[in-house]
Amino acid sequence: MVPSDSALSPGPVGTPAGYGRSCTNCSKAKCKCILRTNGVSCERCHRLGKECHPMTTTRKRISKKAATSRTAQLEEKLDDLVSILRASQQPGQQSTSPVLSGLPSSAFTSRLDSLAMAATAAPPQPRPDAGVIPQHTPKATDYDDPDTFPEPSLEEAEARLMKFRTWLRNFPFMYIGPDVTARKLQQEQPFLWLCIANTTSISVREQRLLRERVRREIAEKIVINQERSMELLLGLLAYTTWATMNTGASSKPFLASYSQLAATIVYDLGLTWSPTQEQRFHVNFRLWKHGPFVPRVCTMEERRAVIALWYLTSIHASILGKMDSLRWTSHLQDCLEILEREKDHELDDVLVSFVKVQRVGDEAYKLLERDVIEDASQAPAYVFKKSLLNRLDDVRRNLSPGLASHAALQAHVLSTEILIHLPSTLKADVPNTQKIESMYASLAAMRSWYDIFFSIPATEMMALPFSFYVDLFKVNVNLYRLTTSEEPGWDRKILQGTADLLVVLDQSIEKFQQAIPICNIQADDEEEPLFARASRLLRSVRNNWEPLVAQSLGGLPTPNSQAISSSDIYTPQAPGNSNSMMPDPSSMDSQEYAWMSDVFGPWEF
Repeated sequence: MVPSDSALSPGPVGTPAGYGRSCTNCSKAKCKCILRTNGVSCERCHRLGKECHPMTTTRKRISKKAATSRTAQLEEKLDDLVSILRASQQPGQQSTSPVLSGLPSSAFTSRLDSLAMAATAAPPQPRPDAGVIPQHTPKATDYDDPDTFPEPSLEEAEARLMKFRTWLRNFPFMYIGPDVTARKLQQEQPFLWLCIANTTSISVREQRLLRERVRREIAEKIVINQERSMELLLGLLAYTTWATMNTGASSKPFLASYSQLAATIVYDLGLTWSPTQEQRFHVNFRLWKHGPFVPRVCTMEERRAVIALWYLTSIHASILGKMDSLRWTSHLQDCLEILEREKDHELDDVLVSFVKVQRVGDEAYKLLERDVIEDASQAPAYVFKKSLLNRLDDVRRNLSPGLASHAALQAHVLSTEILIHLPSTLKADVPNTQKIESMYASLAAMRSWYDIFFSIPATEMMALPFSFYVDLFKVNVNLYRLTTSEEPGWDRKILQGTADLLVVLDQSIEKFQQAIPICNIQADDEEEPLFARASRLLRSVRNNWEPLVAQSLGGLPTPNSQAISSSDIYTPQAPGNSNSMMPDPSSMDSQEYAWMSDVFGPWEF
């Protein structure tokens, strides 16, 4: 073996040349280049007597040419198109294209912006070779990013805004003028528009992604940046009013947290105080006064929002049983009276009526809650039944003639009446005559409530607020109580002839089934559409209750309109446990049962 040159070279070993710094002679000979200590030449060139010249090369780098150039080309083309369209739509000029002349330039600009977002959201991925099966097929959540999800087209956005305007008839907490377009709302109030887009979406996948984006926006704006504005308040009101579109076993609970965040905004903006009250507080209690006090001007938008928030927090408190409603103040009463008197908008009467009815319902629920915790120092709740019914009748008599056909409002009046009668039907120490009277009155109100529900067209099911579906569950639970009651003097034949529990449950399931194709909510592999999930859960409740209902009715006939398989048959509970209103956990997913228990738990009294 011939020793290498470097091994034969005398003297100390120099410094090895770095990558790309070897001389031309060593590079051609493919030898290791060792720089001498004097830095003039390398050891090999010095030994061989050759001139040592360093190489002048540059390191080749792998460029991402395909994806970058493709994206740049798309952006260039779209920018050129946008510039051409904007230039062609200047005042005094008309478009020469017959296709473009019929639509506003903003429509094309919005559409092109959407195309640009879709084109640049992610680089194109190489397609797998034919016949090669990928090792992993990602789910939607593996690659869906809420921040890069494309915005709806201009036409679709306008359709969603129009849909939301019709929804506001069922709970008009705000007024959107006819001159407000979806594009204008998106530019001026992006968070409000995001909440509207989320609740009005008919795609389960889009709902899930927008729901995540709403959660991030709330965390960043309200919690981290401590922003307080009417836009944030209105967005939270829209989101919680139609929480039906975002509740379920797959979504995280948000009713309590979002309601309290909305209350925080109201408190920080001072919307629970009148300008006079705020001035008195500033004069008498503020230690540090920065200049003269400038009274705040209360707007109609603020009045609507604050009494709507009180209504929602009162409803949510009665649902969850673990939060308090917004405190009713004299300023809120003034807001209610001003809205009723001035009628700045035609739907203000609807909002005022909802709040008036809930004022009675809120007091009835607090009395019921006091009865449940058995506060012996207070008078029982049933003794206040007459006064509460009188107040509710006053509200009902004073409703304008146009509200007689308002389904959501009339249903809320009836559910409040049922709530007022509930303490008399629950307590064992209530005189039998009063108890039977309340049971029959509740039964009549339930029958009227179901009649309203079944008369609502399936096309309007999505427009109903979340509180309506909560009332549906409450009415079902209370009818179950009456059906299984063993109170002496209670005629089950009259009960069954008025409102047969299993029949109305079957009709409710059928109602939800009818809404599935009409509402056309697009499902995916991870989550069911709203009404498919609702009908399945309601069928689970029905199948769980049927054995107990049949046992309570004795020899009376029960409908058998639903074929029940062996997997749907449940073991009847012991008589001592007959007050359990929730479906058997074995009949549904544990997440669904936990969600139903969390939302409807207080009604397991």
